[in-house]
Amino acid sequence: MKKFFRGLIITLVVLIILPIALIFIFLFDTGKMKVTYDDNFTMDKWSQALVVDSLDHTVDQKKASFVVSEADINNILYSGIKNNTQIQKYLAQCAIDIQEDAYTLGVSGKFFFFETRAKLATKLSKGKVGDKDAFILSVDKMSVGRLTQLKPIVMFFLNQFLTNETLDALTANLKLHTDLQNSRLYIYTEDLREMINQGINGGAGTSEFYFSFINNFLDLNLVNIDFYGGDSLSVDINLEPLTGNDYDA
Repeated sequence: MKKFFRGLIITLVVLIILPIALIFIFLFDTGKMKVTYDDNFTMDKWSQALVVDSLDHTVDQKKASFVVSEADINNILYSGIKNNTQIQKYLAQCAIDIQEDAYTLGVSGKFFFFETRAKLATKLSKGKVGDKDAFILSVDKMSVGRLTQLKPIVMFFLNQFLTNETLDALTANLKLHTDLQNSRLYIYTEDLREMINQGINGGAGTSEFYFSFINNFLDLNLVNIDFYGGDSLSVDINLEPLTGNDYDA
């Protein structure tokens, strides 16, 4: 009988207690990003301010600058979940940290008394994929709880069971392409332009005006994107070529 209970205890320890202990040791994480939210934030107010503020330097620097800060992104994410009680049951936080050369997305989840946090560090850039210009999102690091070196493991299994073609089919409507070997997603600039054109054709009023505005300046190669300047994403439109005067005073 003693051997039976001893065997039962060992079995319980190995099959139940040890796995639970390991889960708590490696995955339990109550940490969250330090973020200050604006309780008065609304998408309408933010989008209006974005357009108005973009005109601040049209005279002295001859450019229009659309700046989306880290705080803006986090307020947008927070506004999407703060009034959804179902999401809030399991999602404690979803926030972005813009660093010198990377965007880190932190997602904190909860289930009863268990909490954990997943972090995904990515790099945004504009470059060539093959012979085409593209916007590229590269996965730099992945972590869950105290497991900080998950990227090689995750990418290994993805490469074993999925192909670029399979994932491309899932994101075809967004015109996103996957490069599993190099851990990245990308969209060709020409495809982005086509999506903007679709927005123009399907839009109306103010939306149609801004889509046309952006596309025209892309045609003239007057758009510069800074992914990391001052904890923000900025899109600068060079107005200087448009301010010359061919007429003598």
